[in-house]
Amino acid sequence: MFTAFAIGGIANAFSLIDGMNGLASGTAIMILIGFALISWQQGDTAMMGVCLAAIAVMLPARNPELSPLMPLLALACPVIETLVSIHRRLVREGGHPGRPDRLHLPSLV
Repeated sequence: MFTAFAIGGIANAFSLIDGMNGLASGTAIMILIGFALISWQQGDTAMMGVCLAAIAVMLPARNPELSPLMPLLALACPVIETLVSIHRRLVREGGHPGRPDRLHLPSLV
């Protein structure tokens, strides 16, 4: 259950913050490089070729010396941006949380 939630959640978080300008790709690349470096440091080279959400779930599961919070910290930007976007759309704008807008952090930066 957790794996399905994590993969679906991260995929939707990146889709939500990406919009049409493609800025989420840079964030994903930096996070993937971080996960790849951690995998390499742990000697777990098989993990270096797996997708972002699967790495976030599997890296601490395969390497128990790593904190399970490490993936959450690495993915904090899209997770926080998703929560802020949902809050903004529901509470401030009174709209649907899935409706697109141009008020995402990467768009504003």
